[in-house]
Amino acid sequence: MRYLAGFSYILTLSLSMSTHAQILPAPSTTTTAAPTITAPATTAPILPAPAATTTTSSALTTQTSAMDVWVQNMRNSYATAAAAQAEAANTAASRAARNAMIGAGLQVLFTACPYLNAAPSAQKSAMGKDGAKIQKVADDTDAIMDKIADQNEFVYADSIDVGTATLIGRDVKATMAPSCDRFMNEDGKMGGWGQKALSLIKGKPSSFGENIPGDIKQWCPNYPKMSSSQRELFWVWAMMSMASSEASCDAGAKNVNAPNGTAMGLFQLEYNKCPKARDLYNANDNIECAVDLLAKELENRDDLMTPTSKGKEGTYWGPLRSDDWNKKRGGDIKGARKTRAIMVKYRYCTGEHKPGEGAELPDSTSEETKPAVDEAKDAKSQKAPKKSQKPSQAPKKQEPLIQSI
Repeated sequence: MRYLAGFSYILTLSLSMSTHAQILPAPSTTTTAAPTITAPATTAPILPAPAATTTTSSALTTQTSAMDVWVQNMRNSYATAAAAQAEAANTAASRAARNAMIGAGLQVLFTACPYLNAAPSAQKSAMGKDGAKIQKVADDTDAIMDKIADQNEFVYADSIDVGTATLIGRDVKATMAPSCDRFMNEDGKMGGWGQKALSLIKGKPSSFGENIPGDIKQWCPNYPKMSSSQRELFWVWAMMSMASSEASCDAGAKNVNAPNGTAMGLFQLEYNKCPKARDLYNANDNIECAVDLLAKELENRDDLMTPTSKGKEGTYWGPLRSDDWNKKRGGDIKGARKTRAIMVKYRYCTGEHKPGEGAELPDSTSEETKPAVDEAKDAKSQKAPKKSQKPSQAPKKQEPLIQSI
């Protein structure tokens, strides 16, 4: 089927090129000889004898100059027309190639349609000897469609004003790895990865847009007051934070020392956690599995962060662990702090941060945050006066500056 799709593409492109070729004949590559002027046999020579006046010579010179100008103008016009023809052919070829890509995807869809809802093992058994071929074409088509998705224009997210989106985009550039602009660029527009993540998040409202985790105010104080669309964008931001600290937003990143094998892609996932994924180095596959996995975690526990990686309350990702006191985690602690530091900078969380600003949350195990903790203790030690104690002096009532009439 892949070859038929290729043949279809070549045929379409050929027809397109032939149609455009009728616009103007192709320019000749041969050198045209100068025209020969032949005098009629029964008449005198066209050119006068040398003894003629100089007026005739002047007229010939004028005619020759005019001919040169005319020829040059024709050449320029021909070159312009040829360039226009080439541009039209390129546009048609590009359109034909895109149509061929879509056609190949539809062809695979129709061929494999009966097996789509079956489990992977059942699909392989049902498709029999043609299964490998269908799988290969499907994988190739997925790659093609992913390229088309990556080429999609950057767009603003719905219900987010352009001004705020622009500021959020600046925050992305200032705080996250450079490759994270595939999620959102510095203008605040969503790229292919961001659009993919947002569409998946919108499809799971009970886990994201409508969900208010018990500890969310610790990481995003204004979260409960946000609209659903603002919350959905927060979760895109949170996932970008994870991808930035886990893999520097590199779809090809891998960790061969992961506990259960090799962790791959944007969210450092393993195949045992993503049974539906064909290729975890494919950004869209990786994002889809990450959103599904995070949604299940948020359904199983009440909080975003958790102190464990085991059981129903556990998390797959080190950056979502809150047990910073546990030194056995090693470098995981640094990654978690880095993720939190980025996560709290989402503009809607406070509405006060300037582009690129935002502080890491207080951590009692961190030397850098001890002054802040001490200040909090001092504030608690200043208790309110008991009821038996009289205030030193009641404030005098101030007369209004303007008396009521």
